[in-house]
Amino acid sequence: MAAPLSLSPPGASAQWAPLAAPPPGVNAPAVAIPSINSTSQGRAAGPYSPIRPQIFSQDSSHRLLVSNDLGMHCADFDARISSILPPYNVVHAQVLLKGTKPTLLDNSAVDVVYSAASNPNDPAMANAPTLAADGSVFKANFWGNLGGYGPFYPPGVLATFFPSALGRVDIGLPVPDDEMLYLGTGKLSLSQQTMPSVTQLTIDPVTHVPISLVTKPYTANAPQSFKTFETNWPLFTSFAFGYVAHNVAWFAAEGIPLTTFDDIGRENPFPLMRVQARSKTTGATLASLDTVVPVSGETNCKTCHLPAPFGNGYATQRISQPRLPSDDPSWGHVPVWVSEEWAADVNTLRLHDLMHATTLFTGYDAGGKAPTPVVCQTCHYTPALDLAQAGPQDAGGLTQASHESMSRVMHLNHGLLKINGVDLFPTMPAPNDPLRANAGGSAPINAFTQGRLEATCYQCHPGKRTQCLRGAMYNEAGAVCQDCHGQMTQVGDDFSKNKPGGAFIVAADYYKNPSTPRVPWLNEPTCGSCHTGDAVSNLTSAPGAIKSSDNIRLLQAFLSSDPKATPILPTNMRFAEPRVSTGPATGNPQLFRLSVDQHGGVFCEGCHGATHAEWPVRNVNANDNMAAVELQGHAGVVMECATCHSGSLGVALKGPHGMHPVGNNGYSAQWVSAHGDYAESHGTAECKACHGLKGEGTALAKVAVARTGLECERGTLCTGEQKVTIPAGTQIGCGLCHSNPIR
Repeated sequence: MAAPLSLSPPGASAQWAPLAAPPPGVNAPAVAIPSINSTSQGRAAGPYSPIRPQIFSQDSSHRLLVSNDLGMHCADFDARISSILPPYNVVHAQVLLKGTKPTLLDNSAVDVVYSAASNPNDPAMANAPTLAADGSVFKANFWGNLGGYGPFYPPGVLATFFPSALGRVDIGLPVPDDEMLYLGTGKLSLSQQTMPSVTQLTIDPVTHVPISLVTKPYTANAPQSFKTFETNWPLFTSFAFGYVAHNVAWFAAEGIPLTTFDDIGRENPFPLMRVQARSKTTGATLASLDTVVPVSGETNCKTCHLPAPFGNGYATQRISQPRLPSDDPSWGHVPVWVSEEWAADVNTLRLHDLMHATTLFTGYDAGGKAPTPVVCQTCHYTPALDLAQAGPQDAGGLTQASHESMSRVMHLNHGLLKINGVDLFPTMPAPNDPLRANAGGSAPINAFTQGRLEATCYQCHPGKRTQCLRGAMYNEAGAVCQDCHGQMTQVGDDFSKNKPGGAFIVAADYYKNPSTPRVPWLNEPTCGSCHTGDAVSNLTSAPGAIKSSDNIRLLQAFLSSDPKATPILPTNMRFAEPRVSTGPATGNPQLFRLSVDQHGGVFCEGCHGATHAEWPVRNVNANDNMAAVELQGHAGVVMECATCHSGSLGVALKGPHGMHPVGNNGYSAQWVSAHGDYAESHGTAECKACHGLKGEGTALAKVAVARTGLECERGTLCTGEQKVTIPAGTQIGCGLCHSNPIR
């Protein structure tokens, strides 16, 4: 295994030299400094010395697998008028004790912490700071405007966790322990994650609410604890579509209050946190790993809800004197992006009041703040903000049970809009449509597809700058949002379709019953919807399936003949998530982000990367690639056995998805020298699954990194008996090194 990257601060080098504040109107920093995100507090103009990361260290016996759960979280730039999403990130981590059969450790043996880290080659280093006119750094204004989230908690609870005397910035929203609530004592227990600028958070032992908080923004990088260890995770188990994800065995940091701008004001949607496992008995650091904790501010409405030249003005034509960014009372004291969102929010609420006879916009004070900022999901339910998994409520200030869901009002209603008879959000053609072909191009996404993506999903989701889709499915397979989720109108045709007046449609048979609509956030496409099997058995010949050129994988997660865009359920489970095993939802697929593999119980995202950011990310310097490189010496899916194993693994197909041992430190050579005996004793039927029906090699048998010192005789790579190197990207067929016994 390659030595881990050393990212500890280089002493007094120029990289860490103090940064003088730029003069007004100048955005470029005086010297290049790391993009690090340690705090959520703004900073006045003035000199700045970046904080230093914790030392990257690990012993030879332990490893960490870490991933955020979604590949992209979002938070508003501005929360004074309304809020769509709060600062809230989720990170999962597993700690392994290496061995021939590694062991997953729990919170009786180790503690897991996170702190801010940086990548010296971070592409975001090229971004100029987005400063206010006075040179100050803006991080967020959420904490002065979080009152709108009060109804999402029992009466008075949110205020208890954020008393006025307590500094609030850098401390996250209270998060319920749903495992305890639904699978344990039945009691509601809340915890809060904090930014590394928090050096001490004191919790009352009786009420479990914070009673004091010490923060040192821009100077401290104090490791923060993962607050929970989860064994079995309940997912809306009170409802027919819910289930328990068993044996997840991970440490969870839920609700990290990260914001979009780094400590010098650069927009960086992919900041790094250094996660470390520490021995409970000695306090020693056992393992470290740098992982992206993503956040974007591009979830907003300004494209249509700002007049030209800031937007297209489509949604401002019906209101008088739509607000402009320059109308913001904080104009010049916050970055322009913040004022743009402020104006768009005002215009959106005024239009809502005009169209639906509501009174959401009641004016704003001298600071541009609404009396109580509107949280859209107060009326329009989303499971994403239902942290206690209670379902739609009409109580305590919530009116969700009476209205359509957030997904339906946004996706369906906007998806039906037309401007001069033309769809405002055009349809994305199917992946096999000639318009999406990229003849001769080096990337699978052509200019038409990228433009159509930016005219649809990227209008409101991250985004034209963020490029949320950055993983292997986008960069290698050419998959975009609609290929997995369907068109906007299909996404929005959800379980609130009978609202107002009717009931939510709650059923467990979404994947089998054409009349059962989806539940947003819970009924999602799975890996098995496109990876429906192997070279021997798959669904590429199913009517309506759109297959890739390898005749193994699909390019669309649903059948073209399905008006509901229901994710395909494979019969060959080699690459599929586990199926729900008990309760009304038995047989349904689990979400990728909640799934663990039968290979020792490691969670899928720990080896593959997060949803939307599956390893590898094309830019070799991307922060997303850091974790895989630190684990195994190269980017891509974690597949080197030595990452978690030590000692001989024998000659068997017991790896993830039925793999044989892989690795340049002896595992590949061990398999190569012995696999002939395995084939003679077991036959070649199992080999065909990945190496092809004729042993010709397939995409499932592609070399991730060059394999050296392998025995070769009478194959196309060799002349006689010799040792050879197989280059990265080679599809391994049986005739490369010897005569082909399958052909």
